Amino acid sequence: NVVDVQLPQTSQEDVYKNVIQDMERAAEGLPDANTLKGGGHLSKSAAWGIIARVCLNAAGYPNYVPGMYAKAYYSCKGKRICKEGDRNRFS
Repeated sequence: NVVDVQLPQTSQEDVYKNVIQDMERAAEGLPDANTLKGGGHLSKSAAWGIIARVCLNAAGYPNYVPGMYAKAYYSCKGKRICKEGDRNRFS
């Protein structure tokens, strides 16, 4: 039935939140970068960096999802993948 397949569009905010939630769960199961030998492997720090970028994308134009700048900062600094002087970039 054609009517049964017509689903409402999911909001951008919900899509971003779902992607971030999935990435956070996946990051916990990844190895630390210092335990990897060679390139081509995803590490926890790489995953948290990707999460921070997704948060920044969600926070900016045209999305403006509330709280995403702070989440980007936490994803980066809270997981110790940003340098101390980087805080002003997320304020």
